[in-house]
Amino acid sequence: MLTVTKRFQFEAAHFLPGYVGACKDLHGHSYKLEVTVYRTDVENTDMVIDFKHLSTVVKENIIKAWDHKNLNELEMFKEDRPTAENMVTAIVSILNEELDDNISIARIRLWETEDSYAEYTHES
Repeated sequence: MLTVTKRFQFEAAHFLPGYVGACKDLHGHSYKLEVTVYRTDVENTDMVIDFKHLSTVVKENIIKAWDHKNLNELEMFKEDRPTAENMVTAIVSILNEELDDNISIARIRLWETEDSYAEYTHES
């Protein structure tokens, strides 16, 4: 499988209601997001996706909505706490709706800190 990856960064705050530990209180992160996609009809083209197009889709649908926000106040996290795992699940859902039909997500990796990330990997 041939893939391409684009990296992004955004700042956001959150807290985890019901969590026992420091994350129960409002705090922020400098998130790093890696989006890796593949093309299902790669034999018909010489590129998976234009990096600029991928960047536009992610920036318009994720970064613009989440950067410098309290994630707990976003509608999508009213019922599910904004854990890194739930954020990755939301990113997958959003991008599946916004990417062209012949582009699929291979991996989403969301770094919450320098040494901790949550990851979605496509099962083939």
